[in-house]
Amino acid sequence: MRKSFKCSAVVTVVAGFIIGLLCSNAAAAPGDLLFEFQKPNHVAADKFGYSMASIGENVLISAPFDDQAGSGAGAVYMYDGSGQLLRTFLNPTPYSGPAGSEFFGRGLGSLGNSVLIGDHWDSSVVANGGAAYMFDATTGQLQQTFLNPSGVGTSGTILEGIEGFGQSVAGVETDKVLVGAWNTFGEDGKNYGAAYSFNSSTAELLDTFLSPTPQQFSRFGYAVVGIGDKVAISQPCLDRPEVGVNNSGAVHIFDANTGEYLRTLFDPTPSTNNEQFGCNLAALGDNLLIGGGRGVYVFDPDSGALTLSIEDPVVFRVMVAAVGDDILVGDMFTGNATAEEPHNIGRALVFDGTTGELLLTIENPTPEAWDYFGRSMAAVGNDIAVGAVNDNMRGTHSGAAYLFEGIPEPATLSLLLMGGLAILRRRRGRR
Repeated sequence: MRKSFKCSAVVTVVAGFIIGLLCSNAAAAPGDLLFEFQKPNHVAADKFGYSMASIGENVLISAPFDDQAGSGAGAVYMYDGSGQLLRTFLNPTPYSGPAGSEFFGRGLGSLGNSVLIGDHWDSSVVANGGAAYMFDATTGQLQQTFLNPSGVGTSGTILEGIEGFGQSVAGVETDKVLVGAWNTFGEDGKNYGAAYSFNSSTAELLDTFLSPTPQQFSRFGYAVVGIGDKVAISQPCLDRPEVGVNNSGAVHIFDANTGEYLRTLFDPTPSTNNEQFGCNLAALGDNLLIGGGRGVYVFDPDSGALTLSIEDPVVFRVMVAAVGDDILVGDMFTGNATAEEPHNIGRALVFDGTTGELLLTIENPTPEAWDYFGRSMAAVGNDIAVGAVNDNMRGTHSGAAYLFEGIPEPATLSLLLMGGLAILRRRRGRR
């Protein structure tokens, strides 16, 4: 009887331990709002939450028109999962002359423990020539500056000539920085776009990537991402006359080390103009996650095979990110022009990364017309950060960013059960 009692007691303790851990945050269910990220000196026109990126267990959130370093110079903030502000990255070269502008924080990414920040209106060398910066995430020290290799800017205040260098940034492998320039001019003076690979330590230009299907105003380089030893570069406004669709889009895969063009991925269901397949890219493990077209798509970058297609609910020109093995989608255009549902209030969706099943819908906690909730998103551990770039709670277009409870990874329960079984085995072995 004593042995049976002891065994039952151990089982009870182990079960209680597991249940206690699982229920330690029982007040928060998946999708619940945990808190709003607090930005210093949060005022109108900051556009806090314009871009986001994960770095380890922390999150980067940009405010591209923040005034701390100068009028509209921009800033990027790094927070941990509790909402604590860990570090502020200010524009190192703010410009206030008559011919230039700034958009510091338009592109965000990371490379190891380094923070990558793009400013496609940077005017430190040439008016609106663009730049990308790399900072140490721990110290905040500026490690490297990457400048537009073309040296092209624009005179006066006309922005049409901007090449967009710094629109998108990404870390590749352990030693490369990829920068998109979606409006780069070709030798014939037309805007084709480009992307550039740099050595992260020296800022040496390693490769210039050009579209294998050059087309004016097609925005090659609009989004970029590194996946293992390959890079993916989008061209979301590519016209496809063979299927009768304008601004259909495409994504091109290149070898990250040789620069060799490998293949092109197209919208699997092109149907109407302006679907812009490739408007957003992310890595999902070893696979490529593509937003645009009529939904969200997962491709194997090695073979080009489509492994998952999510078009229900239909969402156009969405933002995408990975949260664990699942897919995070920012549907910032959701909402109808009615009093009941304001236009473009936005929402975020979480889908199973294997089956495509809709797991979670996150609604805008302070819905207003044109909030664009879902314009930016990032995983913070298992939790989910979502930005509403045009939120007006602290002034017109001050912006906002929130953290929501995520979906626990299935592995968490498995590990706890394995730990419990190990305890039981040890106890039995001593008898």
